[in-house]
Amino acid sequence: MCGFLVQIGGQSEKHRFPYAFNSLSHRGPDFSSDPEFTNAISVGHHRLAICDLSDHANQPFGVEDSHWKIVFNGQIYNHKELKYQFNLKPRTESDTEILLLLFLLLGKNFVKQVNGDFAFVIYNQTTGDFFAARDRLGVKPLFYRRVQKNWYFASEAHAIARLIDDYTIDILGQKQFLSLRGYFGGRSQFEAVKSFPPAHLISESVIEKYWDVSNLQTSFREKDVKELLIDAIECRIPDDVQGTSTLSGGVDSFIVSKYSKTNTTWCVGMKVQNEFKEAAHASRVLKTSHRNLQVSSEEFIDAHNSFLEKCLTPVGVGNQVLSQLLFSEISRTNKVTLSGEGADELFMGYDRIYRWALLNPRFDIHKFFDLYKYNPYGDIEVLEESGINDFTGTSLDIVERFFITIHLPILLSRLDHASMFSGVETRVPFTDYRLVELVFGSGAIGRISELDSKIILRRIYSDLFGTKSKTNHKVGFPVPFHEISRYIQKPLNAPGDWLQYSNDQFVEQVRKKGF
Repeated sequence: MCGFLVQIGGQSEKHRFPYAFNSLSHRGPDFSSDPEFTNAISVGHHRLAICDLSDHANQPFGVEDSHWKIVFNGQIYNHKELKYQFNLKPRTESDTEILLLLFLLLGKNFVKQVNGDFAFVIYNQTTGDFFAARDRLGVKPLFYRRVQKNWYFASEAHAIARLIDDYTIDILGQKQFLSLRGYFGGRSQFEAVKSFPPAHLISESVIEKYWDVSNLQTSFREKDVKELLIDAIECRIPDDVQGTSTLSGGVDSFIVSKYSKTNTTWCVGMKVQNEFKEAAHASRVLKTSHRNLQVSSEEFIDAHNSFLEKCLTPVGVGNQVLSQLLFSEISRTNKVTLSGEGADELFMGYDRIYRWALLNPRFDIHKFFDLYKYNPYGDIEVLEESGINDFTGTSLDIVERFFITIHLPILLSRLDHASMFSGVETRVPFTDYRLVELVFGSGAIGRISELDSKIILRRIYSDLFGTKSKTNHKVGFPVPFHEISRYIQKPLNAPGDWLQYSNDQFVEQVRKKGF
């Protein structure tokens, strides 16, 4: 939805702040605040207007008779219910104002009442006191830096690096990227910048967890899953702007497109390898106006290099670039897209890995690493550093927790980068925390068997499509690396080769900044 940069305490970097702040302008093309400087706070906000399009909802946002203000990135899906539940009297229709009013009414624990995708900082202009939080699954990004009593917060890591003029690469973070396609454990691409953990808040300079998926041990009825999934999709349909959805030939995107009641759907691919035929067939069933976007190798590399230059982060998987180009095209007509990410993690759609876990109850970290890693030269010590050795239970329990708490935030980070690079907000109903609480820790029944995966979703899909769904190998906006190799004159025969290529390009970009 937006992008922000905040510095709290210490000597304000006023001469660098506008430069660092403007590097986030792609996240909020509708309104950019002038940087605000007080004795305690430096802050700026770029807005993508989705909920209450009026200027009255611009940020930083404050309320009368209070020194507290907020900068917010995301969307609160139950903000109307919260308004009536707590008898709030907002002057706008903005969910931003609801967050601030709830904080003033309930204090830090108000985040437990909120259903949404969010990252925000609430701060007192006079005293410099502040409160910050990030959503439960890590849909919206939040990066920070702490130096004694001084804090920095931003929607993307490079903004803080630019503000402090420190582009030193996190070497362990790069090992994570090359082994697991992303950063985890609080690391980012920069040594001086950390990723704020999902499901955490910070109050009085203390970071604490407010929601823990590992405590969930549940069972469910298929009827309840379907009802809650439909509600998770419907509450993400925007009120004030027109939404759309991405569509492949798969189960997840079909269900999301169906219940979002969208009139338009989109698919992206390259000439040699794509899902255009399957997506077009699904579109005919859904009766949507559909667009297949075909990307050339030249367009692919140009988009990749443009992203690296502006956001200073390597690209973990090739289909992030395809998605980036798709969202760029979508941005011409839509600000909000619904997507099916999270279904494979929650409903055990990674057949090869989840089925191995199902058939081998005793967990073997070496075998799991062989199944999961993209890079054939990956470092198993990096996987061990993720904390997976602290997970308990059967192989299925451990793999499920890994996919939800480590893999999914990496995936969501890539999705955020791809969509917000063009000022498009992507909403992911399968990450609704209520759905996770219902399904997580419930074992294999209804999700994975020796013959099928995502069993519940395939039944829902079959009911909607009018035919039995096929158990196809997951493709997901595929990238033919050999075609790209011809253009860049470098052999890219596998995803691991792409990781190394993108990492090398990233390092070169950082060196240009003075590393």
